[in-house]
Amino acid sequence: NIFRSDTLYLLSLALNRAKDEAMKQAGISGWQAVAAGRGDGRLRFINDYSELEKTKVDEIIVIESLPSESPPVTHVGGIITLKEDSLLSHPAIRARQYNIPFAVCPDVNLLKPLEG
Repeated sequence: NIFRSDTLYLLSLALNRAKDEAMKQAGISGWQAVAAGRGDGRLRFINDYSELEKTKVDEIIVIESLPSESPPVTHVGGIITLKEDSLLSHPAIRARQYNIPFAVCPDVNLLKPLEG
């Protein structure tokens, strides 16, 4: 995969790791916008990629991560992942292409009370 070996992509991964370490050292945790927008709907926690096919437009999915080889997620109200990949990842690019808000929240405990 030429894209995954691209210098900019590898640099973005290195910068993400450095950012995560700096935030950890500073005691900062928080959200990161991957694709800006407004999402309305109920939170749905996804544990298995096969559940992605059953999501609805009125759901904001919460999933640990969305690898590039995961099925495209284009029919949801928003996406929240717990682990960041890259702003240049396929899921991030697809979210921007389809105007789907996409954010990273590193603390699932912030989201659990909002489920449903």
